[in-house]
Amino acid sequence: MTDPIAKTMQLLTTTANSHVVEVLILTLDISNEHVQNLAAVTLLKRDSTRGQIEVIRRLHTLCPETHSSIESEISRLSNALRKSLIHGDDELRKNGLELIQMIENYGQISTLLEMLKNDRSELNQLAVGTLRELINRLYEQSHFDKKSGGPGKFLRNAAQIRHAVLTSFDSACASLDKLAHAEEVIEGVLILGNVQNFAVKKVL
Repeated sequence: MTDPIAKTMQLLTTTANSHVVEVLILTLDISNEHVQNLAAVTLLKRDSTRGQIEVIRRLHTLCPETHSSIESEISRLSNALRKSLIHGDDELRKNGLELIQMIENYGQISTLLEMLKNDRSELNQLAVGTLRELINRLYEQSHFDKKSGGPGKFLRNAAQIRHAVLTSFDSACASLDKLAHAEEVIEGVLILGNVQNFAVKKVL
């Protein structure tokens, strides 16, 4: 039998009604995990930046199933996650940083580097910790041994991701004087690159 709530949420994904996003945001706060998850997925699929930001705001109250749904739809969250990190309040920024680590979102490394510009707050330290964690994980995944199964987990496009990350670091190196933690950027370049890499050459 078709789940009537799921069917309703599917309709809400495409409706043009301006009040739908607000209703779905309120639905995120109910105790029924199934309905909560459906509301979160619907907000993600509607590509509503406001709705997606509210999903990020409630990261700590969402059930594990919803966390999995967020991970599977992470490409839709890119803009909302960036806005949360750059322009959000402390709660949003902390949750955004946690989400980046949770799903290993290397696409937001350029955003983390932007957060480090002239900012020496407590959140700046959290951003540095997130950056270090991603660098270490990417290094491990780039050296994944498929025969032994470790360390890390196999990342099929690790080489492309590493190149994109080094490109972001290379751009940051052009204005090291504006970064509150320039040493972390240099360290990241040296960990991920080799002596022939463009970013490593610039650092050296």
